Amino acid sequence: MVDTILEGGLRIAEVLGSGTEQKDLSDVLGWQSMVLHRDISCGRCRRLITKGSCAFVGVGSPHARSVVICEGCKCEIEQS
Repeated sequence: MVDTILEGGLRIAEVLGSGTEQKDLSDVLGWQSMVLHRDISCGRCRRLITKGSCAFVGVGSPHARSVVICEGCKCEIEQS
């Protein structure tokens, strides 16, 4: 069941994450790390994050859009 939920969440995040670089992350309250079950593009820089790699999903307010980002973008966000 968790795999199904995660897979659905990743699909939603990928669709909603398509667009320009440097997405507005103002709705993100925090980041949850995860190990990817499949390849996905970073929702911020669009780099490929491969299956088995660590990524971070943005946890936001109830109506916020989901976003999955790579480790590099997470480090940049922490430093800014």
